Amino acid sequence: MPQLATSWKRLDARTLEFTLRQGVKFHNGDEMTAEDVAFTFGPERMFGGGGATNRRLFTTAVERASIETKALPAEVPAAAKRLFPTLERIEIVDKYTVRFITKDVDLTLEGRLGGTGAFIISRRAYEEAKTWAEWARKPISTGPYKVREFKPDQLLVLDAHE
Repeated sequence: MPQLATSWKRLDARTLEFTLRQGVKFHNGDEMTAEDVAFTFGPERMFGGGGATNRRLFTTAVERASIETKALPAEVPAAAKRLFPTLERIEIVDKYTVRFITKDVDLTLEGRLGGTGAFIISRRAYEEAKTWAEWARKPISTGPYKVREFKPDQLLVLDAHE
């Protein structure tokens, strides 16, 4: 996340505001906006409806997913709860400004937003995917590589993303 911002600052002990870099493109060519950031960290995409009791690794869900719906595998909310345990909500200030609000003081939020599990995804591309498995096997994000081909336990081909 910090690589996708031009600045960030603490507004108070529980609020972190990011000004997003303009012109950042997703793998599908769409521009990244605050709406995509809010969706990425939103409850429907991160935490699911009923929480998670299964604490296996996220990658196992991608490898064996046969999900016919957009319902999140139990691994996704479990990982999100471990990575962002204090996240309360995301507020969109304007097209390129977003605020992360935590339930409690979280002095390590900036570090976790710069690490694994904090990549921003395209809301439109996620919503267009028919199932969670389809999305997970070819995610549309802003990362330096995009998936060209994925066959579980056999092949992963990536292309550079400018």
